[in-house]
Amino acid sequence: MSLKQVCATAIHRVPRWMGDWAARAPGYLVAVVSVSLASLLALALEPWITNHALVLLYVLAVVAVGLGRGARPAILASLLVFLGFNFLLTEPRFTLRVARRDELATLLILFLIALLCGQAASRLRHQFMQLVAANRSSRSLAELGRRLALASDPDEVWQALADGLAEALGVACRIAVQDPSGERLFLAPGRDGAAGGVWTVLPAAPGAGIRVEVRLPPAAGEWGAVPHWACGGGGVARHPDPPCRGHLAAHRHGPGAGGGAPAQ
Repeated sequence: MSLKQVCATAIHRVPRWMGDWAARAPGYLVAVVSVSLASLLALALEPWITNHALVLLYVLAVVAVGLGRGARPAILASLLVFLGFNFLLTEPRFTLRVARRDELATLLILFLIALLCGQAASRLRHQFMQLVAANRSSRSLAELGRRLALASDPDEVWQALADGLAEALGVACRIAVQDPSGERLFLAPGRDGAAGGVWTVLPAAPGAGIRVEVRLPPAAGEWGAVPHWACGGGGVARHPDPPCRGHLAAHRHGPGAGGGAPAQ
């Protein structure tokens, strides 16, 4: 691989890496804030409560981070708990040294318990999110089945499918179908609120005569596939809002908005 190809690959991946970091940063911030609050509360309660009991405050903070933000922030919280308890509540104070063996054992056990509880809480969070997604999918399928049963013409069928895909994927969606005469028809998307995104073609069976596009948010990628029938050409275009969108909108809002006019 040449140096030019390496540089092009790196430049292509930097926006995605920055987007991932920006999406995860709030979780890490929550971990830092939670452990800091637990440390302040532990210092305030230390005159009345022993260090062995204050350990539970830190474990509670890690569990809260795991439930609210997932596995990686919980791991960070576990490390911060280990360092915070060592720095603030073990002798000698305000150092990372441990003078007593029992306090060293408390630190190690605290770290292991926090790590395990954080991962367990993250797993519960993931299962709960899967359950919510499954319920939403079931409702979407039931609504799609109802609309398909009531559809009186092909345009209503394709519109119902577009709406169902948009609801399931959470992004704007549009479907193009090839009629028997070979002309391609544009059908309105299920949603049209993802301004600033890129239209990307979903994979389809060759020769199916159907093209499905979804509009991804800018953080999902800078490059979007522009279909042949939409812009009069093929390939990949680096454009957050392709100029052919106005052409498509004219078909969508023209006579018979459900099916539109044949694309030129």
